[in-house]
Amino acid sequence: MGPTRTDPSDARTPRGIAARLGRSRIARESSWALAAELARMVTQLATFLVITALFDARDYGTYVGAIGLLSFLFPFATLGAGYVLLQRIAGQRMEPGRAFTHAVSVVVLGGLLTTPVLVALRPWLLPQLSITVLVLVALGELVFAAVQDAAIFVLQATHRVRATVPIRLAVGLSRLVAVLVLWATVPTPTLAQLTGANLLAMAAATATALWLVRRNGIHLGRPGRLSLRDAREGIPFAVGFGADKLRESADSVLLLRLDRQVDAGIYGASTRLVDMAVVPIRALSNASNARFFEAGRDSVRDGCRVARHTTGVALAYAIPIGVLMALLGPTAITLLPSSYQSAGEAVRILALWPVAVSVEMFAGTALAAIGHQRTRVVINLVGAAVNIGLNLLLIPDHGWRGSVAATLTASVLSSIVMWTALGVYGRRERPAENQRDASAIARS
Repeated sequence: MGPTRTDPSDARTPRGIAARLGRSRIARESSWALAAELARMVTQLATFLVITALFDARDYGTYVGAIGLLSFLFPFATLGAGYVLLQRIAGQRMEPGRAFTHAVSVVVLGGLLTTPVLVALRPWLLPQLSITVLVLVALGELVFAAVQDAAIFVLQATHRVRATVPIRLAVGLSRLVAVLVLWATVPTPTLAQLTGANLLAMAAATATALWLVRRNGIHLGRPGRLSLRDAREGIPFAVGFGADKLRESADSVLLLRLDRQVDAGIYGASTRLVDMAVVPIRALSNASNARFFEAGRDSVRDGCRVARHTTGVALAYAIPIGVLMALLGPTAITLLPSSYQSAGEAVRILALWPVAVSVEMFAGTALAAIGHQRTRVVINLVGAAVNIGLNLLLIPDHGWRGSVAATLTASVLSSIVMWTALGVYGRRERPAENQRDASAIARS
């Protein structure tokens, strides 16, 4: 028998797929977004290991509680400026420099106004925090990190995702260098010293981000007066994403507020590790943000199609990585000091988190992109209320385990409602399209 002949089309298939992927803008941008998120992940992991070596679970829990509070307040302080910027450029075709200038003006003013309000409310919110630590963390997260966030969004909106890689590197490396210098120079640092070093690092990274945005042809103009339009467009995003952040960060804040600092430290350590497994999913989200708003501008059906596609891609990664986390996650905890060892069990339970993020994240973005941000806001608010209620109910008896159960339950409920809403809006659009087509035929 002679050698079997191979169909030339079979040989060309892998090359054809590779060529199509190479020509695909979403594939290229996802690759660069993944590189940016991996750069952030590696530097965050190194920084996390240094901080947990310097501080025990109790002090780390206090620090995580402060970050959680600022994470919730971030969308409100910035008036959702990042997504407003994305909508203006990708959805409304506003000139990028003008949109970026508006965004930077909003976030700087919002951060500076929110910080003294936080100081005034500190005795009721987180009395365990000193005023110094609260101010330093607030300026770092609500001003400098907010400007960095705006820089990332304007590059995503203009399909310059490649330029986000050096920004992520600058942010991560500057923070890592800051904690390494602190470790080398101060035998027993305080939280005030940690947050002070972090603030200097964030300032340097912000300067780098602005320089890189300018290098990509987007110029920061002279700040103009903020208008009611900024508030009208930003408030729905602020409330929606604020509720989403509230659901994510309420656990650590409530653990700290209920004097469970050690539980807050264990929960914070485990979620930091689990978040690293979500990096590729967030990369896909970052790369597809502009595509969502461009598709949603055309029709609800197009926006839903993008949501289904990106969710499928995310789940193809999330399911196997979740299994791997459940098996190997507790082993990774052995790298941390002894006060964090209970986090191994938390990592095993939170192995479900990548799947939950995949199912929920893209449905929420699709709702915003097709013009139903208010629906997303309501769903997120209900989800946040469920999460807080379950936390208050479960933390006193179950500590961090109650927080994990509350987070996963709220995420599953939100996902179900969001996908149901997308299905309803998609079905409503089809009869309207059929009616328009029938009217056009009748006129002709």
